[in-house]
Amino acid sequence: FCYTNEELCEELAKGVLETMAKWADPEIPLPVGQGDGFIACDCDPCRQMVTDEGSEAGPVILLLNRVLEKTTKKFPDQEIITFAYFSTLTPPRKIRPHKNLWINIVSSALNQTEAGDQLGRIRNNPRNVDYAEAIRGWPKIAPGRVIIWDWANHFFQPLMEWPNLLDVADNIRFYAEN
Repeated sequence: FCYTNEELCEELAKGVLETMAKWADPEIPLPVGQGDGFIACDCDPCRQMVTDEGSEAGPVILLLNRVLEKTTKKFPDQEIITFAYFSTLTPPRKIRPHKNLWINIVSSALNQTEAGDQLGRIRNNPRNVDYAEAIRGWPKIAPGRVIIWDWANHFFQPLMEWPNLLDVADNIRFYAEN
């Protein structure tokens, strides 16, 4: 998807409006965002925005802000939520999420194959630097509209209960501090 493309924005806004009209609980933000396998757009405007913002989240936030500018005319209080996940984990430098846009920070890293310790401590863990910075940064640009998806699965031992037991208390303190 080209996140700076106005035609994409129009189509996404139409789809979001249709969903909002049927949304069961308007107090719950509507999820609109990337899943696994995010692919960044390579067009010049998107690449320039990523350079300016220092994050792949820049074009995504731009698109969702534009969608919300359209949808809030009919549904002024309906919020949407998107992920800060893998490539979009880093908060953008200048663009700010719309007042109706929530951010769901997912425990991940910019490069999951070389970093990211979803079971370990966040604080002072070199493998969780990206995640810690996201937890510190997103609340500054979306105050009161940030939640955490604490992804604590042990994929090699799927039946292991509480694989992060030794670190969960400090991680919760870290979330609360930020």
